[in-house]
Amino acid sequence: MSPTETLNRQNELEERRLGMRTLDPAEIALHFGRAAELRALIARERIQLVPGATGTKGACAPEAQ
Repeated sequence: MSPTETLNRQNELEERRLGMRTLDPAEIALHFGRAAELRALIARERIQLVPGATGTKGACAPEAQ
């Protein structure tokens, strides 16, 4: 990333930070609460789409005998 791009990115992040500071805390909580609710709904849908999923990372299907 060039120095100009880095500076632009820093300015953008600072603008966002200042913008969040001006919001009412209740609005911020409501925003993040909805985001968390949506993540939970998406996770639940994914579990329903894959009925055989165990949720264990690296798990293999049982071998046929």
